[in-house]
Amino acid sequence: EPYTELFAYIREKGAFSSFFVCGDATRNIEAMCETNPDSISVDENVNLLAAKEISDRYNVVIGGNAFLTESVESDTKVSIKKPEMTFRVKGGRF
Repeated sequence: EPYTELFAYIREKGAFSSFFVCGDATRNIEAMCETNPDSISVDENVNLLAAKEISDRYNVVIGGNAFLTESVESDTKVSIKKPEMTFRVKGGRF
């Protein structure tokens, strides 16, 4: 409930909110969406296509799935674009 109130307050002020979580949040995607943020962001431990099926039911935008540690350590264009390429190959759309 505290998060739901926070996201409602942010929306009342005319801004957008995002709920970010690190780690394998797969089992928490639905609970995150139930707090009614405008978007949720996840890291590489979450199957973005499966999570999107849940977030779509709540009209919550989902993003992320970046390989955070790898991207920060190597900082190459290939490592940063890798999640996007993987998502598109699996049939996802932005």
